[in-house]
Amino acid sequence: MIQTILIAGADNILGGHLAARYLATSDHCLVILAPPAGYSFAEELRAFVVRAMGKITPQSAAIHRDQAGKRLHIFSATHGGENRDILPGDLRINTIWYLSGGHYEARHRNLEFRKALAMLLHAGVTEFNYAGSACTATPLSSDVEHAKRNRNSRDAGLFGSIEQEVIQTCEANKVDYRIFRAPLILGEDCGLPPRGYNDFLHFSAALCELKTEIQARSPDYFEFHSLRFLAQPDAALDLLSAEAAAESMLHIARQEGTLRRVHAVAGPGGIAFEDFCDWIGTVYEIGFLPAGDYNELNEIDLVFQERLSWFRNYLAPQHGAVENGARAPSQSAISDQKQYRKLLETVCRSQQAAHISKNPPANGLSVHLEQRRIARNGVEFSYFGGGSQGDAVILLNALGQGLRYWHSLINRLLHNRRVIIWELRGTVSPPHPFGLADQVDDLEAILQQEGIEACHLVGWCTGPKVAIQFYLRRPEAVLSMVFLNSTFKCLGISSEDTTDYENNIESLCRILQTRPAMAGTVMRSLQSTLDVNGSGQLDGEMNILSLVNMNLKHDIIAPFRDEATTLNYAHQLIDFVSYDAIANAPLVKAPILLVASEHDKVSAPSMSHTAAKLFPHARCIEVKGATHYCLYDRPDLIAGLVEDFLLDPASLPGSIGEVFQIA
Repeated sequence: MIQTILIAGADNILGGHLAARYLATSDHCLVILAPPAGYSFAEELRAFVVRAMGKITPQSAAIHRDQAGKRLHIFSATHGGENRDILPGDLRINTIWYLSGGHYEARHRNLEFRKALAMLLHAGVTEFNYAGSACTATPLSSDVEHAKRNRNSRDAGLFGSIEQEVIQTCEANKVDYRIFRAPLILGEDCGLPPRGYNDFLHFSAALCELKTEIQARSPDYFEFHSLRFLAQPDAALDLLSAEAAAESMLHIARQEGTLRRVHAVAGPGGIAFEDFCDWIGTVYEIGFLPAGDYNELNEIDLVFQERLSWFRNYLAPQHGAVENGARAPSQSAISDQKQYRKLLETVCRSQQAAHISKNPPANGLSVHLEQRRIARNGVEFSYFGGGSQGDAVILLNALGQGLRYWHSLINRLLHNRRVIIWELRGTVSPPHPFGLADQVDDLEAILQQEGIEACHLVGWCTGPKVAIQFYLRRPEAVLSMVFLNSTFKCLGISSEDTTDYENNIESLCRILQTRPAMAGTVMRSLQSTLDVNGSGQLDGEMNILSLVNMNLKHDIIAPFRDEATTLNYAHQLIDFVSYDAIANAPLVKAPILLVASEHDKVSAPSMSHTAAKLFPHARCIEVKGATHYCLYDRPDLIAGLVEDFLLDPASLPGSIGEVFQIA
């Protein structure tokens, strides 16, 4: 009898190995992979499963591809914000695996987890296997029934909340279950998106991103400074390859007497965290050291610590073996430190190469966007669109700025969204002058040409004012709004909610209103002021995190490239500050997410904090260690926050890691 196996959850690396092992070791199973929301890399995931099958059985790649083609189905759980059942209702499932991916559950209120549990109501489901992280679970006897019978015993109340929910839901639906607790799983980076990562790949990506960010601000920093991570002197990591973890879990699941129990999936032995740091540092060519005292950490170390606050759990003292837990004699487990290091180097270098390949092109345009033309009031201009599924997301750029800032974010949103963007007119392209009301007219015209009746608006810097003005004109057309590093500068705004940059540039622009002949002088002054970080070196005790990415130098000064654009921008900015968007905040009923950055020197983070309290359905979060250009520096983070909000405005976490909820 053919068994149907559903594999869902955040860890697509482990899921791919588990699917491969099912397909390679049994001719009587149909495997369905259900990646998390926003995931559209079916072919990459299928190819990964085929490669993993080749490591298990000696048949040719063609045979494995044929088997995978017939017995492997990859189903996208959600599309463009439309919440759907995880699978068609007429499909019978026998066994469900949910692979949490470690800290993913803590960072996201996982809609796929809820859907996977809901699948228990389908006829035919007899088993639910939940695989979580050993580092986030509490000590627990493997005999769940014994612990439940003895509520006053030392095991009472020790079930983790997610594990408890699995147990309660399965028992309520008379479905058997197993709970697996795994160590840190080393999974090869196969070019899958961040939501398909396990905890080690999240760690690797965070380290790669931080190194890139710091070097873009101060190129020589890591030649003179090491990166430190807080850990006890005797800290160790229990590591296991994804291939070995899948083998062990399936081996356990196929044994009798393993239902309704908790099982440890143990690695072959711990590795000293000091050695782990040495290997990581060698691969990334930086000093990477454990720090035994919080006072040893500088501001960059602290940001790294915040981004990976969950990783410290893997360094906590081990709880020991689970009583009576079944374990598999794994042939593929890493057996010595040389193999550990080889796999670490392969993973890290692969992720470094992938990160470098994501850099925006010189023209700032995504290759996945199509240039389109539209005429309004007799003047033709360009906008760009891409993607074909899901609700439309309209990106509202800052006044006078190009599209380079958005490139990486666009590529991530296009996986599951229809995206529209253009350069706001009036600074470079005619007609002039071109005010805020004209920008709203452009937005409305583009939506009409595209046949878009309702959309999400994502505005950066001055973009949120355009979004609010459009909402006031056509509230039924706005599903939700995301405001990135918002500036709401206008008369009457408290000085506490504005920056020196906002005040100074407004003063210069007002001078040009009455004395346009000074355009050259003002242009040169602004070019000098905005010269990104000067030579890129540190100035005394300046916080490196507050410096701007040097790759953006020419983009930032673009509005002041010549006297004509300087004059045009001045007229636009004065028009912009004449509108008080916050005054109409109570009228805006759409859900809003405001994202501020700790080191934003252009738009005051406090302005976003204040605005969130005025809109009826708004939330504000702040990103530690980030600047005004967070969408460029941290596209994975911003894309994740945006996508989670668009899927479910109530799903964002509170204060987790580097993201702090303000209001």
